[in-house]
Amino acid sequence: MKIKRRKVAKKILKTYTSHFGFSEPYKLLIDGTFAKRALDNKVRIDDQVKNYFGKNIKLYTTEWCVVYTKYDWIYLFLEFTLFDRIL
Repeated sequence: MKIKRRKVAKKILKTYTSHFGFSEPYKLLIDGTFAKRALDNKVRIDDQVKNYFGKNIKLYTTEWCVVYTKYDWIYLFLEFTLFDRIL
């Protein structure tokens, strides 16, 4: 990662910490689409986020994101299998 990008992220994190009272461990909310893209590209989110921010980070997701993503993948699977049978 470029050093300039890391410096900018560090500066922004410091601003949020001082003005809005954020404190460690920082909590990061991950949605299903982001997690799916990371899985497709074989990216370990926890390693990359810790590498980017250089701090103690906890990753969270909502129950709704897990359910929505699960059913979205099932819908796509069924759509492709039904499409294959028609052809």
